[in-house]
Amino acid sequence: MFTAANDISANRDMQSDLHSKKVLIIDDEDILQDVLKEVMGMLEIPTVTANNGNQGIEIYKAQQKEIDLVLLDMMMPGLDGKETYQVLKRLNPQVKVIFMSGFTEEDTFFEEEGEGKTFIRKPFSIDEIRTKVLQMLA
Repeated sequence: MFTAANDISANRDMQSDLHSKKVLIIDDEDILQDVLKEVMGMLEIPTVTANNGNQGIEIYKAQQKEIDLVLLDMMMPGLDGKETYQVLKRLNPQVKVIFMSGFTEEDTFFEEEGEGKTFIRKPFSIDEIRTKVLQMLA
């Protein structure tokens, strides 16, 4: 039988587990980066940020063993999200990614959620991104 004490203990275990996770945010919009860092901060998840795909790939190469999840914007100058994802996938076939986009053109790319990838449409709420992050890190 589960009790409130079990729920509190499970919650505490999950929260302490999040401390050991790290999220890479790849987005060219400083405001969105700041919001995402704040949400990760509320979850007590360390973050590292990149302003474009090339920078994100370099950070991922250097910190691949520490990065548990990538939040990846689809529309960026230079390498877009799809191209960046393809490189990340070559570096680590098990890379976990949440794709972020306000456009519908990429929808066919996201038909197969799962396998370490999911999609969130911009604009999204704090609760929506928080839920997606927690699901991907579970």
